[in-house]
Amino acid sequence: MAESKVSVLDIIQAKKDGRKLVMVTAYDYPFGLMADEAGVDMALVGDSLGMVVLGLDSTVPVTLEMMIHHIQAVVRGCKRAMVIGDMPFMSYNTGIRDAVINAGRLMKEGGCEVIKLEGGVIFELSVDGVFRYVDIVPDLHNLGNCIYVRHCPGHTKGSLVIFACIEGLVHAFVGGIFLNKSYYDRWEPPGMSWKQERIYEHMAFIKENADVIVPGHGTPFRI
Repeated sequence: MAESKVSVLDIIQAKKDGRKLVMVTAYDYPFGLMADEAGVDMALVGDSLGMVVLGLDSTVPVTLEMMIHHIQAVVRGCKRAMVIGDMPFMSYNTGIRDAVINAGRLMKEGGCEVIKLEGGVIFELSVDGVFRYVDIVPDLHNLGNCIYVRHCPGHTKGSLVIFACIEGLVHAFVGGIFLNKSYYDRWEPPGMSWKQERIYEHMAFIKENADVIVPGHGTPFRI
């Protein structure tokens, strides 16, 4: 397709507009090509390729090299769709350094634009560790394209807030820090928090730097 590559900003704008997005799983060049020609927004190269393509019994034997090989093939077929690479079993669970290096390999060698890894405590520790490892300043980390991210532990240890400039306004995607507008109006943090005292610090930062808050459980609102 001749359209430009789907970006993170496009995904954010689609959410704002209420436009439904289409994502499919792809494992090789023909899959990626067909997905792209069909106009899907995102193609996930999942570790399920172990069973679907390689005939393995589970995803456990899938290696990083296998993922890179298949991501490369899908990327060749996807000229428009955003390609998401799946982190395979034990590629990020073994420590902060491993998580950063292996995610980097999927992007650098595989060519995908986004990384997927599965959640829980390990995910939170890895995200937290990534921020320490690359020595990010405590305020904002610039991801490019007018997108900034701030590590905001409080609601959970790995909580992040994403700031994005959309139509001249700074939108803060705050997750659970403000559940909805009523929590903002009462200046009340969520009831279940990792460190309740840290929440107020991040609430104030968001108020000072955002024009629009996109809460975790409610509609966006101006501040």
